[in-house]
Amino acid sequence: MAERLTDRGITALKATDTSVLYFDSEVSGLAVRVYPTGRRVFVFDWRENGKQRRKTIGAFPSWSIGKARTHASRMRLKADTGEVVAPSRGGKVADLVEQWRAVVKLTRRPGTAAGWASRPTGTRGAPAAAATSTRSTSDSAPA
Repeated sequence: MAERLTDRGITALKATDTSVLYFDSEVSGLAVRVYPTGRRVFVFDWRENGKQRRKTIGAFPSWSIGKARTHASRMRLKADTGEVVAPSRGGKVADLVEQWRAVVKLTRRPGTAAGWASRPTGTRGAPAAAATSTRSTSDSAPA
C-alpha cells in the first residue's frame, strides 16, 4: 500500500533480508528501495510497451523526498504522454564501433584513421596474416 513518504519516515525505515520498495502516495510510480545493507535509493517505476521498467533517481539523503517527487513528476508526465522516460540500455556493438570510428577520424592521424575505417566491422584484433606466428620450430627454446 502506498503512503506519503517523508524524509523522517525514510530515515526510520528498517532494512530486511531482501530489498523492499515503499511507494509514495503523492507521485504515482515513485518509491524508496531499502536494501539489506540499509542503503536507500529513490526509484521510478512505470510501464512501457507492456513491460515494467524501473529507473534509479538518486540515493537518500543526497536526494530529499521533495527533490525526488519533482523529478518523478517529470518522469510520470513523460510516461503518460508516451515519450521515452529513460533511454534503453546497451546499444548494438556495430553502432558503438561506428561511433568510435567517428572519434578516431577526428582525433587520430589521417593514416591511422584510414586504416581503421577500411576494416570491416566484424574483424577482431590484428589481420589474420599478422596474427600468425613467424617462429619456426628451430627457433624454439632448447629443452
